[in-house]
Amino acid sequence: MAGLIEAFVSEGEAREPHLPSGTAVILFADIADSTGLTERLGDAAFRAKARELDGALRTVIRDHAGTPIEGKLLGDGVLAVFTSARQAIEAALACARSGDDAELPLTSRPARRRCDPRRQQRLRRRRQHRLAHQRSVGAG
Repeated sequence: MAGLIEAFVSEGEAREPHLPSGTAVILFADIADSTGLTERLGDAAFRAKARELDGALRTVIRDHAGTPIEGKLLGDGVLAVFTSARQAIEAALACARSGDDAELPLTSRPARRRCDPRRQQRLRRRRQHRLAHQRSVGAG
């Protein structure tokens, strides 16, 4: 039984890509009071201004060595990743200026996280092992 559990837990380990390590700073910039702004400006006018601001924010983020996250995000915000806190803070300040210029004030929240892929891999293995154990004893 132990061999079966170990085989289940170690399944797929060889296919995992090499993950970078280091600091990742995540920045989320969101239009403040977008509901109120939509009511005041009208939906079409707000959407047009928000699309224009979105493009400007993504440019600002790239200009500050950040990577904007593409794809569908919740609400009207922009999510970006930086490799240093200084870059993220400078980008957040520049994004706030862009929001003010567009008359769409922003709320920005940088968050710093240490990214240690070996630790993440160990945690993932523990979760897999715990799940396999629960299934083998009928507790899950």
